[in-house]
This record gives sequence, structure tokens and C-alpha cells, in this order.
Amino acid sequence: QSFQPTQGGHKIIYIGPIKALVQERHNDWQTRYGSRLGLHCVQLTGDVDDDQLDDDLETADVICSTPEKFDQVTRKVKEKGKMAFFAQLGLILLDEVHLLNEAGRGSSLEAGCVGRIKAVATIPEMAKAHIASVRFVAVSATIPNIRDLATWLNVPATGIKQYGDELRPCKLTTHVKGYNPAKNDFLFERRLNDHVYGIVTGYCNGRPGLVFCNSRKGTMDTAAILAKEAAAHSNASTRSVFVKSAQQLQRLQAASSQAKAKGLGAVLVAGVGFHNAAMEPEDRELVESLFKANDLPVLCTTSTLAMGVNLPAHLVVIKGTTRYVGDSETAPGETTGYKEYTQTEVLQMVGRAGRPQFDNEGVAVIMTSKDNTHRYQRMMTGQPVESCLMANLAEHLNAELVLGTIQDVPMAIQWIKSSFLYTRVRTNPSHYGLAHKLKPGMSQAELDGVLKSQLIMQPVSQLLEYGLATTDEDSYSLAATKAGKLMANHFLKLRTMASIVKLGQQPNMPSLLRVICGAEEFRNASLRR
Repeated sequence: QSFQPTQGGHKIIYIGPIKALVQERHNDWQTRYGSRLGLHCVQLTGDVDDDQLDDDLETADVICSTPEKFDQVTRKVKEKGKMAFFAQLGLILLDEVHLLNEAGRGSSLEAGCVGRIKAVATIPEMAKAHIASVRFVAVSATIPNIRDLATWLNVPATGIKQYGDELRPCKLTTHVKGYNPAKNDFLFERRLNDHVYGIVTGYCNGRPGLVFCNSRKGTMDTAAILAKEAAAHSNASTRSVFVKSAQQLQRLQAASSQAKAKGLGAVLVAGVGFHNAAMEPEDRELVESLFKANDLPVLCTTSTLAMGVNLPAHLVVIKGTTRYVGDSETAPGETTGYKEYTQTEVLQMVGRAGRPQFDNEGVAVIMTSKDNTHRYQRMMTGQPVESCLMANLAEHLNAELVLGTIQDVPMAIQWIKSSFLYTRVRTNPSHYGLAHKLKPGMSQAELDGVLKSQLIMQPVSQLLEYGLATTDEDSYSLAATKAGKLMANHFLKLRTMASIVKLGQQPNMPSLLRVICGAEEFRNASLRR
């Protein structure tokens, strides 16, 4: 009763890697802290109406967001007269900070979230605000360069906590299986159908298994294949190797008569089910209850199940490592199309392996192409986190010019020095193509000179060349132009904005179409004749 916070006066930001996790945290905390402590929790995702955001940001105590949405929203706070929002930030929670490894989203997290908060915190007017002493708490999967992250976030040695696999409630064993590639993802998916039954029966040891597929149709097709193979290898009494008793068969037959989804009833009697977002809620609940009761040994589902419903299993099979990423899932400026699973997605799926109340260990099998086996082996053993900011330096520098957190070259230098890129480029310059410029034994002044040239003056020159920024006679001050503001507010790539600027004042229709069709933002959009 004594806890009576001033609503919105001191804000906590939670940055989660994907929308599903952000929604899960928001719903949990709103229930837990909203009714009991009177805290106002809001979420920033692509599903939230932008017209409501201004009021929500002002009154919120806890804000749950994806990196790209926080980046997008905070780019516009200055023109809306809402810079005071930053002053109230006191605690930043970074979930799965290894997201820095991912192109697009990684740079949004690094520059559009952490970098922007750090930059605002150094503004003299913020000296007495909460943000001047803002705290960062970051959690990550096992990575070897955790101290680089600590350096970037200004974490003292006592604030670094490392936990090994010995703290897992169940030991996890991971296998990566490589198969010959096919002409396209569809044909490769069909090729994996020939192997999935052997994987499931070879590793499940009679215990429940989840098979993650890359599409809704994939869950149905895989379930049908597993049911057919299980029937072919069964004895006459149960009609499936996944059904162990007559009582289990009776329960599955009763559930089969309730199923509404096409094909679901036929596979249920074989001890196999499928689960996807296209199903009726009653069918999903039916399948989930059968799986939890151990009546349904094998469940084929999409990767989204790993983010929501809590259905742990002894065995997890990731059948194929690519999936189609549509407009609703891409960050601003990113392209749609078939893409490899991100580290976050893989770890979420693999994390379903092992049931602490039943098992001493869990097993995960990743089925991928031979070309990608090394990638997933490194992912599971812990690979160094690198910065992806290099590919989007000009875009993020321009966004800070628009926001006003950078107003001259020295401020730009300070901004880059506060980045994870600056931390890593000194440790691993070859990864960023700078090994030939950064020589061993260089003084700090020489090092800073090279990095100023490569990481600041080069993108500044690009912005000036295309009229996206202006400077004074001494090339000291920096300011965004109207074109630069359009580029930042609409998350346009530098090349796309440069093409638009080159059109001039009165472009014709063919030239407009040429710019649109050549834009990187539409790279994966295809038209059928």
C-alpha cells in the first residue's frame, strides 16, 4: 500500500527480440504488476496503432518493445515535442542481446536503442534526469565475448555473471544433420520428408517429440508422412509404432472424432498431431491437451509455438532451417522472402527439449543443408557476437542528425565510440574489413584517426553528397535536410534515397518506376506474368 508510483515518472524499457516474446512479457507484467502495484505496462510492436502511442508513452511505467519498433518510434519524438520521454528512462532490459549478430535488427538494437539512449544521456539538459544514470541489464545465450558486451554497456567487473550448462534443469544434447541441397527451399523440404521418420524414431526413445516445420502446410504434410510411416512399421494391434496400448488408442480415437481440421483426425489415431495458427482454437486446445497427457507422442508445429505455448518435449526436431518471412515480421527497410532461422528462433525451439519433471536430458536435432551445418554447430556451441552496424552506418547516423543527438563531427565521433562496433572493430578488425588499416602497436590517437576516417567521415561524406545533410565552411557542424528527415522517418536505405534525390524536381513515370523496382526494400518482391 505504501508503493504509490507517479505514473510515467520513471520508465523501464524491455527490449525483446521478437514480437511474440514482447507480447508475452507485456501480458505477464500487466497482470502481475498492473493490478497489484498500479504500474501501467504498454507494448510497442507492429500490431499497435501509432495514434495511441503518444499517450501510452507519456503514461507508461513499463514499455515492452522490439528493437526496430523502439528505433522507429523514438526517431520521431523530437518533431512531436516529446523529447521529455527520454528523460524518464531509468532501467533498460535487453533480452537475448546476442541479437546484435542479426543484420538489420542487430543494428536497430545497437544504434536505434542503446546508442540513442546513450547519446541522449550525454545531452547537458539531461544531467539531472533519470536517464543520466540509466542502468542496462542484458541477458544472452552462451557467448565467448561477454566482456566485450560489458565494455559496451559500461558494466563493472562485479556486474558480469556467467552461467554454464550445469545450471540447466536438463542436460541438452544437440545434433546437426546436413543433407544435400536442392534447387529451392520447397524441394529441399520435400527431401527432408524422406529422413524425418528415422530421426524421430531414432532419438525419441519412446518419449514425446516436437517437430518444427517452416509453414502451416508443412506441419500437416509432415504429420501425414510420419503417420503413414508409423503405420507401415507397426504391429496389427495398435496400427502405429507411436501408440503403445489399446487404452491410448481408444483415447486417440475419441479425440479424432472431435477434430475439425482437415486431415487431423486421420493422423491423431496414429499418435501424431499438427498445430498451427490456421486451426480452430478448439482443435489447438485438443492437440495440446493430448500432448500434455502423453497420449500424443509426436506433434508437428510451426516455429511460432516455441514463442508461445509451453509444451516441452524430450526430443525437438527442427525440420529445415529456412522459412518465409513476410511483411508483418520484417523490420522497417528489411526485405521479405525465405531466410535462415535467426539464432533467437533456433534457441527458442531447441529450448523446448527436455522436461525437468520427467527427463534427465533433452535431445535436439537440427536438419539443414550440408552448406549450413557449420553455422548451426557454431550457433549451438556459442559464437562471438559481432556488430552489424557497419552495413547501416549512414542510415543510423542520419537518424541521429534528424533527432538532434548529433550536431557536429565531435558528437558523431563520441556516438561511434559508444557503439558495440567500436568495441569489436579494435578486437577483430578483419571481420569489418579494416585489418589492413589497423596495425598492431598503433597509439590510441592513431587508432581513433583511422576509425574517424572509416566510421564517421565516410558516411558523413555520403550524406553530404546526396543532399541529406549540410555542414558549415569548416565541415564541423552537421544538420539534416528535409530529404534526410524523409529518409529517417520512412526507414529508407541510403541507396534508395540517393536514387530518389537524383530524380530531380520533375521525374517522369519510367524513372519513378525504375527507382521503385530497383529499391533494395523490394528486392524479394516478385511479379508473376
